[in-house]
Amino acid sequence: MVETMTTSAVSWGLSAAGWLLSPILTKFVNKCYDALGIDPPPHLLCRKQALLDKLENLQTFLLPQLLILTEAVQQSPHRPLLKQLLQKLRYAFYEAEHVLGLIEYNRLEKEVSSIFPSISKSKCSFKKLKSKLKCESTKKDLIKSLENLEKTVNEAMKIVGLLNQPNSSVHNSTDRPNELIKETISNPGTEVIGREEDRKYIVELLQENIPESSSNAKCYSVIAIWGMGGSGKTTLAQYVCEYVKEANYFDLVIWTHVSKKFSVRAIWERIWESAFKESCPNFSSPEGLQSKLEEKLRGQKFLLVLDDAWCDERISVQEVEKLFAPLSASKRGSKVLVTTRMEETAKILGAMNPIPLRELDEVQFLSLLMCNALGDEKIGDMEEKLTSIGKKIAAKLCRSPLAAKTVARQLHRRLDPDFWSSMLNRSGLLNDTMGALYLSYQYLPPALQRCFAFCSLFPKGHYFDHDHLVNLWIAEGFTEADENINKHPKQIANWYILELISSSFFQVDKLNSNSYYMHDLMHELAEHVSEGECFRIESGDEKKIPTETRHIFVVLDMLEEYMDKICNLNYLCTIIVRTSLSNFCLKKVELDALFMKCRKLHVVDIQCYVVERVPKSVMHLRNLRYLNLVTKLLDETHISLNKLYRLCVIYTGRQISNVGSLISLHNLKEFRIGAASGFELKQLEHLMNLFGSLSIYGLHNVKNAEEAYRTNLAGKKDLHTLLFSWDYESKYVLREIDVEILEGLSPPPQIKKLAIKGYSGKRFPSWILENNDNIKYLKHLELADCVGMEALARINELYDLQYLSISFLPRLNSWEPLPMKVTQLELSHCLSLAFVCDRDLEVITSIRSSIISQIVTFMENSLRKNVHGSIDFQFECVLEMMKLGNHIDEETLSTISKDLKKCLEKRLDLIFQLTNKYSELFLSPALNKLSIRSCFITDRILAQSLQGLTSLTQLTLVDIITITCISKEVLRSLNNLMVLDVTGCMLLTLIEGWDTHKTLEELTIECCPSLILETSAAAKSRSILKKVILGACMPSDDMLQGLASLEGLWIWDCPTIENLGIYHLKSLIDLVVRHCPNLVSLRGISGLKNLKFLDVVGCKNFKCYSDADKVPQLNQLYISRLSLLEELISLNGFSYLVSLNLYEGQQSKEECEVLHHLSSIEEIIFSQCKLRSLPPLQCLRSLKSVTIDRCVNLISLPDLPPSVQTIFIRYCNEEFTKSCKDTSHQNWHKISHIPEKNIRP
Repeated sequence: MVETMTTSAVSWGLSAAGWLLSPILTKFVNKCYDALGIDPPPHLLCRKQALLDKLENLQTFLLPQLLILTEAVQQSPHRPLLKQLLQKLRYAFYEAEHVLGLIEYNRLEKEVSSIFPSISKSKCSFKKLKSKLKCESTKKDLIKSLENLEKTVNEAMKIVGLLNQPNSSVHNSTDRPNELIKETISNPGTEVIGREEDRKYIVELLQENIPESSSNAKCYSVIAIWGMGGSGKTTLAQYVCEYVKEANYFDLVIWTHVSKKFSVRAIWERIWESAFKESCPNFSSPEGLQSKLEEKLRGQKFLLVLDDAWCDERISVQEVEKLFAPLSASKRGSKVLVTTRMEETAKILGAMNPIPLRELDEVQFLSLLMCNALGDEKIGDMEEKLTSIGKKIAAKLCRSPLAAKTVARQLHRRLDPDFWSSMLNRSGLLNDTMGALYLSYQYLPPALQRCFAFCSLFPKGHYFDHDHLVNLWIAEGFTEADENINKHPKQIANWYILELISSSFFQVDKLNSNSYYMHDLMHELAEHVSEGECFRIESGDEKKIPTETRHIFVVLDMLEEYMDKICNLNYLCTIIVRTSLSNFCLKKVELDALFMKCRKLHVVDIQCYVVERVPKSVMHLRNLRYLNLVTKLLDETHISLNKLYRLCVIYTGRQISNVGSLISLHNLKEFRIGAASGFELKQLEHLMNLFGSLSIYGLHNVKNAEEAYRTNLAGKKDLHTLLFSWDYESKYVLREIDVEILEGLSPPPQIKKLAIKGYSGKRFPSWILENNDNIKYLKHLELADCVGMEALARINELYDLQYLSISFLPRLNSWEPLPMKVTQLELSHCLSLAFVCDRDLEVITSIRSSIISQIVTFMENSLRKNVHGSIDFQFECVLEMMKLGNHIDEETLSTISKDLKKCLEKRLDLIFQLTNKYSELFLSPALNKLSIRSCFITDRILAQSLQGLTSLTQLTLVDIITITCISKEVLRSLNNLMVLDVTGCMLLTLIEGWDTHKTLEELTIECCPSLILETSAAAKSRSILKKVILGACMPSDDMLQGLASLEGLWIWDCPTIENLGIYHLKSLIDLVVRHCPNLVSLRGISGLKNLKFLDVVGCKNFKCYSDADKVPQLNQLYISRLSLLEELISLNGFSYLVSLNLYEGQQSKEECEVLHHLSSIEEIIFSQCKLRSLPPLQCLRSLKSVTIDRCVNLISLPDLPPSVQTIFIRYCNEEFTKSCKDTSHQNWHKISHIPEKNIRP
């Protein structure tokens, strides 16, 4: 455990400034002097060297004192001077940084003028002179800033002298970092709570044996637990040790505390003392100690615990091997268990899959606090009262086990409700825990300290988007001090994020790997170390903004109130604005005031709904590097920001004219070529810092190939994703100019993803056909709407290709084997390719007439027309094929345009007439996802092509009008298939083996009107299906029999279903049945104990939940008639309903009375209802959210309970929508108390 440090012993503002006295400042000073010119005056060179010498002295003396002797500095009489000094040094640094930015701006301005001569030619002599004078003035400002910095450093040297005096408390302190850390032992000491499952899992790993056959393997393996400081890693390791000692799994259990200073010899000595319970002899050399330790461990099966290990990439592989060398002669099956705050440390020490320590849940955490606070004391009647207060205290401790134990020790002193209440109301409960976390912060590199501290600007619980955070750090200049000068700033920032995750400062969102959050404790640490620089204004705050604030976060609906104060912040360089209002508009005058007064801004991130207009005053922000403003004016189709030369990141929602002058730009995600000046393709020529992805639209506006060559895409080495897009009105015309343009758009050699859309050339460019070294690392290729392409020449030579999408290549008439690494293939709308065999065509010919008649009958009786079964869809398919063959028959088109039967027959005729027919579809054996849409492939060819695809997990077949059967042999050969989607296959009559497949978990069958689905007797014991979607097909009433693993069932537009038997679906959670006109009942619903979501809508003959004596514990219910709800309420077990959706309903007043029984409802949704007024809702005391969606007849709102926090009104009639915004209307008064209102027309 780390010995905690109280707030009284820590001056956060003092110690957190350590990054400033790091090499960051030295590099910065060098950069400043470089900016003054190649040959600065001699006196400046002398001053430069003197300043650098002083900075080195500060780094070697003052910085270590700050980081190690924080407590002693706090107690020093010179502490106030030192604190004041560091603040002055910080702002001298910031001022010089700002001026240096202006010099960089002037340099970029000159560069842009040389690139675009029209700009420099337009300048008169007076303006040129003015520009020159401005540059000289800025350099003088920089000299003044450096003089101020030097003056502050001189003051610092005096403080160093005072601290270094013999009687100084700092000088006399002998503590080192490792001595501030308390040694840990293998015994947990107290009861361990909430870690039983974790201990069980780790013990299982410890018991895994290394096979004797693996002769080259080490005799031991490494397991690691990692997590932030104070999270319980050491306690868990102690718990594990205690268990394995009692079970005698190992001959020796060795506990060693590693600490921050990684010393191989020191660790060996601790291993000796722990293993043999004696002091380690004083060996004359490390080799002697290693040899003797190896001898004593020989033949022993041990568990070695390395607790609280710290090491980073500076620790070499050789040092790690040396550390573990004495273990090499031990018994096979030995283990090393590491606990560490950093995932990277675990990997360096050899752990293959480090285990992140999970957080205790609320109940476990409260038990931990109360167990440590009460101990064995008998408190009788006070227990209930103390537990109640304990719950509130626990809520403040951010689930930190260290905080719980620390606070519990204080609570244990007096088991008295009054004392506990005073502890609850005391500020700083987490201060002791902060000391433990602060050691982790100190261990971060200086640049990462700045990045981490900056994150305190956002509220607790904020989820950081990866790209957003990276762009902010770059804009703030945090990546500029990094030594990796050859790397793009985004690569450096990406590495920073990985380091912060590895060190437990960030946690990865489980639902989105590109999203991160900070534990509440880490957020508090960030707030401490950024104190005075970051300020946040949230709802209900009445705090005074510190004058030295540099970064500010504000909720938009409070911005007007604080705008004057914000504009007076002289050091402000970041403003981030968020809003909870959906239709808020920020006025131009407010932005003007901000931009005119706060000219040091680096970041303007106003992510509200819209701003009125981007004001011209934004041009005054010469150090602006990040701009996020979305303008609402529809007539403002583009904006000009061509003077913001330092701008790296921009989001405006509008096109930017003359973007080529923004030569620092990183994030131009898309560029649209236009006919107007300022939107030419050549604008991309000098944007050499572009990173990541670039989409180029409007290539049809390019007049000649020279423009394409001038873009110099091949030289933009940090681009890895490109999209080229043409958009011609006439799709089928071939254009040779497109070939020349694409030739000039040769991508950089490191390109990973490439998409070409709308291209009308007949062939690939030479950088694919002749020299595909340019794209040899390509992993992802999309070809779409390339109407002239006839062959995929040399595509099989893209050896690293993993994803291939070919969509609407109507002239593609040949097929080659795919590269061996392709794992995902999407093949769509290739109208000149047919993978068929004559026997299959004969089968289709024999059955087409009867099946097409059956299809037409089915679709005519369908309530909801599926797109693939519609006349319009089939007619479009016929029309596309006729256009391709240049034989459009207007008379035929007129005849079939409103006749589904004739459309289907004509489409089949055109397929039969194709001349390019192939008997085999060559696929990559590595495929795991295959999608074929609107292509022509018959039964035998499909079966033959799928043979051997043992890696295939997902198969999608959409609008394949030429398949009639998917045999059980086909599905059986796909022995890893998990998802099968068959949609719009109009002639398909049979799918065999779907219900007995050993790995199939999801099945979708939609708009296959010829398909009759039944289950076999074997399904009961073999099916593992979890999700089934059935739409516009003909399942039998009992087709679900035996699908005991099914968790989700969606059925729509299936007229053959009358009494749906669901009693076998014991695992069912979600049940949706819509627009099944003949459905009468659901049989067996009472047995579905896991059912949470029920949706029965548009089933006009549905009457009852047959044989239901008890409804499951539903959370969500979708229905169209409240009378069905009344039937459900009459049954038992309905008190868990949280969400109710009334869909397409038209309820009587009597039916609405049933809502009074829904005491648990938290959300109610009225969707497409025909009501003029909604039913009374005041009785729903738990209601929090109301949604009114597409209720076009609605006139008035009901009275709502005070519990409602959110109301959404969207797509209703215009008069009703306006009344809900009109402060004089009664509808407004009924919702005015609701905090969050989202009203859309």
